[in-house]
Amino acid sequence: VPRKQASKGSLSELVRAPGVPVPLIGSALAPIVLDLFFFVVPLHATHVGLSASTIGTILGFSSGCSMATRVVLPRIALRVRDWTLVAASFAGTGFFLALVPLAAGTPMLLVLAMGAGFSTGVSAPMVLTVLYNSLPQGRQGELLGVRAMLLSAGQMAAPSVVGAVSGVVGLAPVVALLGAAVMGYGWMARSEGHRIAAANPGRALRR
Repeated sequence: VPRKQASKGSLSELVRAPGVPVPLIGSALAPIVLDLFFFVVPLHATHVGLSASTIGTILGFSSGCSMATRVVLPRIALRVRDWTLVAASFAGTGFFLALVPLAAGTPMLLVLAMGAGFSTGVSAPMVLTVLYNSLPQGRQGELLGVRAMLLSAGQMAAPSVVGAVSGVVGLAPVVALLGAAVMGYGWMARSEGHRIAAANPGRALRR
C-alpha cells in the first residue's frame, strides 16, 4: 500500500480516511480475540472435566504455535499479500473459536487451541503492518494512540460482557456468535483488500 503524505486534518477525519477504519478495527480486535480465547477455553475445559494441568498444557501449546508462526511469518509475507493473510487468519481464528463449545475432550480442544495459536500469530502482526502502511507519514502516532485506547477498552470490557451474557444464555451461543463476528471481520478484510487492489492495479499489497 503506498504511503500517504501527512495531512493536517483532524483526528476524526484521519480515523475515517479511506483505508484506515478496517485495519484500525482489526488491530484492536486481534489481541482482544486472543484474550477471549484464553478466557473461554478454561471455562469450557473445566465444564467438560479437564484438569488444571491439562488446561495449562492446552494453552501452552496454543502460545507455542503462535510463537512458531512468528518465526516463519516473514517468509510467508514475502509470497502472500498482506490483506490475504489478514483475512485468512481472522477467518481461521473465528472458526476455531466457534468450535470450542463442541470440543468434548482434550484432543479436539488441543487441535482448536493450536489452530487458533497459528492464526492469531498471523493476524496480530499482519493487521498492524497494514494499519501502519495505510497511515499518512507523520501521523502514525495519533492512530496508534487511538488503537491503544480501543484495545484497552476492549480488553477490559470483553471478558466481563462475555461472562455476564454467558451466565444468562450459556457459553456456547456466545462463543458461536463471537466466532461468527471474527469470521465476519475476515470477510470485511477480504473485501477491503479487493478494494485496494482495484484502486491500485499492478501494486502488491505489501510493505
